[in-house]
Amino acid sequence: KKRTDLKPETFKPYSLPITKKSIAGYVAITGETLNIPDVYNLPPKAGFEFNRDFDKRNRYRTKSMLNVAMKDTEGKIIGVLQLINSTDSQGKVVSFGTSIESLVSSLASQAAVAIKNAQLIKEIKAVFEALIQYSVSAIDARSPFTAGHSKGVAKYTMALARALNDTHEGPYAN
Repeated sequence: KKRTDLKPETFKPYSLPITKKSIAGYVAITGETLNIPDVYNLPPKAGFEFNRDFDKRNRYRTKSMLNVAMKDTEGKIIGVLQLINSTDSQGKVVSFGTSIESLVSSLASQAAVAIKNAQLIKEIKAVFEALIQYSVSAIDARSPFTAGHSKGVAKYTMALARALNDTHEGPYAN
């Protein structure tokens, strides 16, 4: 059954403190996979708690939960993949099967690698842009007669590159 009463802000991302008291925090610190049949019935000595705020705000009932650490290629944990409320073929909420754990673990690893790659690309772009700015400043500093010219050339070159990148028809489409 599709819910239509959820507000757009329901799924906006927000930060959580990394602490062993929360389920995701526990997984982020320990790297353990947690497959919990019912988050409202955690054992007293679990050491972590389920935060009921989302359920209260949205009149929702989280039951089963699978939490897997997202580890990059060096084994560093960069996030937690959290799946909520597995369902059977009749739509009834059930526990996550152990067979799904390895699939979700693979998905978490792929997601971690994708995130790490995106971060690296962003860093490379920043270094490249800094190198261009430094080069332009060095060239402009050589002569007071050409000061500002190289910055202008760099600005127009970047505008041309963006325009070419945004072209989807004609000889520059590819």
